[in-house]
Amino acid sequence: MKPKEDTHYKQKQAWRGLAAALLSMMVPGMGQLRNGRIAKAILFYSLSMPLAVVLLLTGAADTFTGFVAIAVWLLGWTTWAVFDALMEAYYGRTGPAAWYTRAYFLIPLLCVVFIITFAVRHVVKTRLYNSYYIPSASMEPTLQTGDYIIADLRCYHIHTPASGDIVIFRHPNHPVEYHIKRCIGVAGQEVAIRDKVVYVDGNLFSDSIKVQFTRPMILPETYQSPYIYPEGAGNWDNYGPVLVPEDHIFVLGDNRDDSMDSRIWGFVPLKSVRARPLYIYWSADKRRISMPVE
Repeated sequence: MKPKEDTHYKQKQAWRGLAAALLSMMVPGMGQLRNGRIAKAILFYSLSMPLAVVLLLTGAADTFTGFVAIAVWLLGWTTWAVFDALMEAYYGRTGPAAWYTRAYFLIPLLCVVFIITFAVRHVVKTRLYNSYYIPSASMEPTLQTGDYIIADLRCYHIHTPASGDIVIFRHPNHPVEYHIKRCIGVAGQEVAIRDKVVYVDGNLFSDSIKVQFTRPMILPETYQSPYIYPEGAGNWDNYGPVLVPEDHIFVLGDNRDDSMDSRIWGFVPLKSVRARPLYIYWSADKRRISMPVE
């Protein structure tokens, strides 16, 4: 009988360990709570999501290094929480079987924590940081098709975009779409393009190292494109001058010959500006990972 009893005991402990590990995998510290280690549970949980939120609020993710540090910390701390809960449960190093170790308490608590987690995630993605995918070549060479970027959602709630800034905004005619371009002119400034060269208030807009041209031919000033906004403003290569109205900005793609921008659909309202891109966190070209977007 003894071997059977030993086998049954080991199987029971293994299941307990697996249950504790799964709980900690879902929420760091939950497995420790299941094991009756309430102090450990509080420690593991406090140093996971709550700490990450505090770091995000202090701007730790403004740099790629900070972003990676937070991600590595969360992954490593969660892994340790899972391992600790598994070992304690398997080897029977658990605390007293109190009411807070029972399923009738743990399951509702898990649901509450999930709701809080999703709420915090929503706040982070709508108020602090969000990630965006670059689907087109309109911002090459600054951003390439397939780049994934992290953007700061706080910046343009505090400051208005300046000439030269890269901005993420809702399309003026299709608000469900997000676009990313370079701000060329702000309210009250005059923007003109002569033979593909951009001028703001009559001065050369110094962005030559950040743009590219894929079409060597230059459209003549006499050609009036029917696709240009406003009507009669010229064409892609010879445009304007136009005056940027109050509470708007004028934007262009860095890939000037292959970009749908303010030359086509007009000025962008400041209220549509969403975020400032910070850095590339993933790209098909691995050399681009960690590059700042500027």
